[in-house]
Amino acid sequence: MIARTLITLLVVFAGALPSGADAHGGVSIDKDPCVRKSGDWSVHFTVYEPQFNPAEEYCGDVPKAGSMIVVFDLVDQELRKVPLDLEIVKLAGSERESVQRVNSRSYPNGVINTELTVTAPGRYAAILTPEGRPAIVFPMRVEMATPVWMWLVPLVLVAPVLYYWSQRRTPPPAAAARNLALVK
Repeated sequence: MIARTLITLLVVFAGALPSGADAHGGVSIDKDPCVRKSGDWSVHFTVYEPQFNPAEEYCGDVPKAGSMIVVFDLVDQELRKVPLDLEIVKLAGSERESVQRVNSRSYPNGVINTELTVTAPGRYAAILTPEGRPAIVFPMRVEMATPVWMWLVPLVLVAPVLYYWSQRRTPPPAAAARNLALVK
């Protein structure tokens, strides 16, 4: 009984954990968390870490510091004609330190990609600035996601208490039979 309860709790808990694939699954571009807008223009932002997980895409929480590829898809045709400035910065309180800068130019094919090496975990931002428009900011948290063990430890500690509590609330079989005899 204890094992079955723990397994059920672990399965429910594991199903509730967010995964990196949740970011894009079947979402329209208007609701995609990896899309930012500047007026009528939309930009889709993706980070790849080929040395860790080549098939996975990230846009807000990047699991590991290290070498990564940052990609911007310029959704609107008009935006592809506008010169864009790209800067990736590390945020530390109100301070920002430039990590990488790409000179301003237009991207007629609609894709901006740059290779980047992030040496330390922390908060970063990719800042894409269209000429004559406000900057579009894509926040990134690198190596800051909560590890699974941080969730499992409290669960393992709480499971015995829940089991004990559930056993105290269930009447013993003899008492249940006695209560049914009184009802007749």
